[in-house]
Amino acid sequence: MLGNLKNQLQAGWVKPLFGVAWLTLIASSRILRPESGVPGLAAVPVVLAAAIVLVIGDDHGSPLARRIIGFAPVQWLGDISYSLYLWHWPLLILAPLALGVAKLRIAYRIVLLGISLVLSAITKRQVEDRFRILRPAQKPTARPLGNAPALVFYLLMSASLASCAFLGARFLEGKGVRAAERLYGLSLNPGPCFGARATEPGANCPNSHLLADRDSAMESWGTQINVFPNGALAERFPRFDLCQNELGDPAVAPCEFGAAENTAREHIALLGDSHAGMWEAALATFVVPRGIRVQSFIASSCAITADDRSLAYYLPPENRDACRIWRRKAAAAIIADKRIDTVVISDNSYEHQILNGADRWSEDDGRGVAEILRRFRAAGKRVVVIDDVPYLQFRLPECLARARTNNDPCTDDETLLPASTPLGRGVALMPPGEIDYLNFRDVFCDGVVCHTVIGGIPAYMDLNHITAPFARSLAARIEKLITENDPADLHR
Repeated sequence: MLGNLKNQLQAGWVKPLFGVAWLTLIASSRILRPESGVPGLAAVPVVLAAAIVLVIGDDHGSPLARRIIGFAPVQWLGDISYSLYLWHWPLLILAPLALGVAKLRIAYRIVLLGISLVLSAITKRQVEDRFRILRPAQKPTARPLGNAPALVFYLLMSASLASCAFLGARFLEGKGVRAAERLYGLSLNPGPCFGARATEPGANCPNSHLLADRDSAMESWGTQINVFPNGALAERFPRFDLCQNELGDPAVAPCEFGAAENTAREHIALLGDSHAGMWEAALATFVVPRGIRVQSFIASSCAITADDRSLAYYLPPENRDACRIWRRKAAAAIIADKRIDTVVISDNSYEHQILNGADRWSEDDGRGVAEILRRFRAAGKRVVVIDDVPYLQFRLPECLARARTNNDPCTDDETLLPASTPLGRGVALMPPGEIDYLNFRDVFCDGVVCHTVIGGIPAYMDLNHITAPFARSLAARIEKLITENDPADLHR
């Protein structure tokens, strides 16, 4: 089929089409980024360019291209490319762990590239060619099982490595689960130096940044333990701790928990993305005795604002309209629900920006946030804004795994953190006293660095989501703000 397509191309089109395809491939190495939505529609130009190069093959009619492609080192690199593809990635992943560094220096990368090339050349000759190519001098019937011992050896070695990896993963998974269970128990009644309590006024916790249990470094989304009293689940969500709209889902279907409906004296709406969902663990600790029922309106990667241009810059383009629809519908549902007294808003605000045209981003000044806050206040709702937690330049579990010390092992430069977020700017645009505002930046940062081990435990499960135990250690501060006014006075 490819040959037929090539024959149909007019000779005058082959050379420029070949050139454009190569330029597209070269440009993609500079343009495409992790936030570009690959795999996805952003990869289409690259895939088409690669297909064009393959279709045209050697019939490109360019002497310069023929000299470059025919250059011996280029041919050799092409020969070992599949082995190189298999070797380079595990080396790049394992090297930082072995060296105990967060990021490889350029010298290490060059060395790893050399090692990858050597290993690729060896395995291409000794593994790939051994089983792929039948040597001319070798008759097909001469030694039908001549390579059988080597093949059996490689298969046994692969099976052994896979088994060891599987058993090792299960062992580590068990350790992580047991550590999570211990942290869950401690977080239900946190001591004066547990988690964020170590940062409360008057706390005397000199070892706050010392990691108390090395196994707790394995905190992840899969090890979080939450119990939601009297939870009412939306049918679309099989587990309440994942009660959030996935990317591209504009439906409004909140989950509920807290005091039973027939005993609730107050109703709260929790609104935002997964960073709002982090605070469910804290709310769940006090809502029942306080007679509060919570409705969670959570959508993945969706900023809370009235400005359609304001989005998480990493949100794939094909999911942006669904986010815009969802947040309009969620805000309207909360405003229309007369039972809801208080709206608690939080989101991944450090990474929200204004989209101007085709992928041109600028700082969000918070005016869209202020507008949505005004709408809630005009509807008689009390509004509590919990600003975003500081984001990190690294994933905490990986950094802790590489750390050579347990004493304040992974810190981040606070000067890399913006001074404010769109949420904070939106609150600042409102009249004084209109919005109740919580900012926990001082819990994490001291003016020089931001700490990730606080009160003896990891504060994060990745680079911007705090763990459920750490959220519970902040519950007292959130409870104090939310319950400082009697529900009867909320419609002031």
